[in-house]
Amino acid sequence: MHKLFAGVVSVLMAMPAFADDAPPVAAPPVDADPTALILFALLFVGMIGGFAGYIWMKERDKKKGVADQAG
Repeated sequence: MHKLFAGVVSVLMAMPAFADDAPPVAAPPVDADPTALILFALLFVGMIGGFAGYIWMKERDKKKGVADQAG
């Protein structure tokens, strides 16, 4: 166990020596049209609003049905 631990530590300590000195790759310039992002954001918010409205209507109908049965 002690030899295994010593071997693993030795390999991990030597890893930076094996690393390649490649120059960092620059990110490509962003020149895309933001229309798709805006459309996605509007649809995303719209779907969340629609889901919340659906849940609200179902809860209102459920409470209304309980009130009608009691009275």
